[in-house]
Amino acid sequence: MSLAVGMTPAEAAEEFFRQDGVRRTGSADRTINGLSAVMGSFRATTRGGTLEGLVLFIRHDELTYQLIGYTTSSRFGQYSPEFEHSLESFARLTDSRLLNVEPKRIDIVEIQESMSVETFNERFPSTVEFNELLLLNGWTAGQRLEAGTLVKRVTGTGGPR
Repeated sequence: MSLAVGMTPAEAAEEFFRQDGVRRTGSADRTINGLSAVMGSFRATTRGGTLEGLVLFIRHDELTYQLIGYTTSSRFGQYSPEFEHSLESFARLTDSRLLNVEPKRIDIVEIQESMSVETFNERFPSTVEFNELLLLNGWTAGQRLEAGTLVKRVTGTGGPR
């Protein structure tokens, strides 16, 4: 996937098919998940042999995206349906779990009193598993931390799992 900057899907398709060694074998205007698009098939000659593929140019929020799937000519018939299915899955993101992702961040805490790493984790919980916190700080379970120690903890939920 890449951006076709400053072009409509049709203009981006024409630009793509003008490349040396790329031959259009089909092309059609489409609407995919409510978005204006052009999907085309092509054959490209490279030093390593002949490739065939599908390319999609799709407009979303003032940007035109280029998505491409290709393989050797001998395998194109096998992979073509998968390429088409994948390209046609482009859609507006509406899942609030993804739109409202809070990035994970590292927060530095200076502890005011001596405590175990387990106590630190209870008082200053992280959004990662305890074993990840141990690894992040170079600790071992049961280790004591002295007052004044700077400690890393993780905040933010990150993406859905």
